[in-house]
Formats: sequence, structure tokens, C-alpha cells
Amino acid sequence: MEIPQIKPLEERSIKVGILRFGISNLGSLVEAFRRVGQRTELVTKPEELAVFDRLVLPGVGTFCEGMAVLKKRRLLAPLQGFAKEGRPLLGICLGMQMLFEKSHEQGEHLGLGILRGEVNKLEVPRPEFRVPHMGWADVVPTTAGHKMFGRRSRAFYFLHSYVAEPQDSWVTAATFDFGKKCAAAVSQGPILGVQFHPEKSGDAGLDLLKNFVS
Repeated sequence: MEIPQIKPLEERSIKVGILRFGISNLGSLVEAFRRVGQRTELVTKPEELAVFDRLVLPGVGTFCEGMAVLKKRRLLAPLQGFAKEGRPLLGICLGMQMLFEKSHEQGEHLGLGILRGEVNKLEVPRPEFRVPHMGWADVVPTTAGHKMFGRRSRAFYFLHSYVAEPQDSWVTAATFDFGKKCAAAVSQGPILGVQFHPEKSGDAGLDLLKNFVS
């Protein structure tokens, strides 16, 4: 009897899951993946993570709310395990912030601890800056971000009041200007995070999602 050969990832259908944990409107994100030719499935239970090659952790709202939902649904350890197994994981907005060790939003709260660093409130350096930071801003890739972003700056859509501050500078994959360089994206091996919303960022956002899939 011939033993079937397992196809390499690039030669078989890639399964992308989007974590649904109650505080995100996922319709535009699902549609954005569809536009780049990728089907997605919504994930709500920890046991469902095992079948996916890639996982997206989106989120809106406060850090403590997001972590409370993950804990209630027993998703903390499965998400940490997904990352340790080397499968690509993309955090979007609050989802990126929750990848870090802790946040100081509404007190101090522990995060997933997948990346080293913490989340702090955006400081207003001059009157022309506003918090929440809302709207389009140029995102400048670092060397660590060339694979995801290419080498040129592009505009992405932001909506946030807090920002991740990686402990290791080499983790920052792209920056935006808020009176100083702030982390717009992070990358550590298969772990990726973006503070902006790619699903609301036109062609630039679609290109980034396509790169995440491929």
C-alpha cells in the first residue's frame, strides 16, 4: 500500500482562521481576505485552533476586556501554544497589543506574553496631535518589515489611543510618526502584529494580508 505524501504548505490549501471573541466586527476583515483570494473561518473554541495554518487575532475595545474574554473562553494557553509551534499569527490593533506582556490601559493588566514589552497611552507631543489617533498615517518599514511591507512607505488607517512599546528594538517592523517614531507593526519569526487596520487601508492593507497568507 502506497503511503500518501503530505504536501508542503505552499502546495496545498492554506487554512486561515480568524479568532472571534465577541468584541470585533469581522465582516470587513473576512471580505478583505476574500478579495485577496483567501477563504477564512471564524474560530471561537480553543480546540478549533489545531486545524489552521495561520491565525488572525483582531480586536477593538480595551485591553482588559479583550484579555478577560480570552481567559473566559480558555484561549490563553492555546494561543500561546499556537505561537510556540511556529505557525504564523497576526495580531491587529488590540490584537497586536495583547501579544505583549502587559498594558497600562485602565490599570495594569497582563497580556499573552508572546512578545516582550508593554502597552502605554500615546503621549501628545504637540497641540496638533490628537488622541485617539484616528485616520491615515504613513507607515515606514524597517529592515525587519521588508518581507511584509516592501521597502517603501505607504499609508494605513489607524484608530487607537494606546501603543505597543517592544522591549527589543529589532522586533519593530514598521513605524509611524506621532511626534516620535512609534511601532506601527512588529515581527518576530512567524509572529506579526499591526497597530493599524489593514481591512480599512485599501490596496496597502490588501497587499499586507496577501503577504501574510503567502
